[in-house]
Amino acid sequence: ILEEAVLELRHEEFNELFADDRSRAVSFANDDVAVELDTDALIPHSYVPADTDRYDVYRRLYNAQEQRQVDVVYDELRDRFGALPAEAQELLFAVRLRIAAIPTGFVRVVVRQNRLLIELPSEEHTTWYERVFKGILAPLTDMKNARVVQHGKRLMIEVLLDARDEAVIVMERFAALVRTSSNQDNVDEV
Repeated sequence: ILEEAVLELRHEEFNELFADDRSRAVSFANDDVAVELDTDALIPHSYVPADTDRYDVYRRLYNAQEQRQVDVVYDELRDRFGALPAEAQELLFAVRLRIAAIPTGFVRVVVRQNRLLIELPSEEHTTWYERVFKGILAPLTDMKNARVVQHGKRLMIEVLLDARDEAVIVMERFAALVRTSSNQDNVDEV
């Protein structure tokens, strides 16, 4: 909320003072984006018996900021402990989804079977809606099986997926749209 308020002040009240800042992209990243799956996502004790090893894997996955970091953890787990059980694969899927969702500013990402639900920021995030929402709305209408839905006061995007793993690809597409929208508005203002 504070970041949102500062951003609005920079663009409205103190426009001349921050004229040089407009050439940089605005970030709407949300490190606290929640990811919910319909299955268990964890490293089973039976797969990685040592608590310290499991803790290290969780720490590395939590700190991962790029998909290739998840790939490294996956390769190391497979090399040391063999094929990953379903719960561990789900954990890696959740981390991949979270990494893809962080730059979007989305609040929550839910995957239930072949259905992706994305909760958008609350209406108080006016800058997000002014800069990002309009940039993703047109491409969203062109997406297969995608629509905007409202649940109470929450605005959500629902995407029906051909395959569950497609959720990461869809989220990366939204992240690219957010980056483009953020950069385009900065170029238009200068």
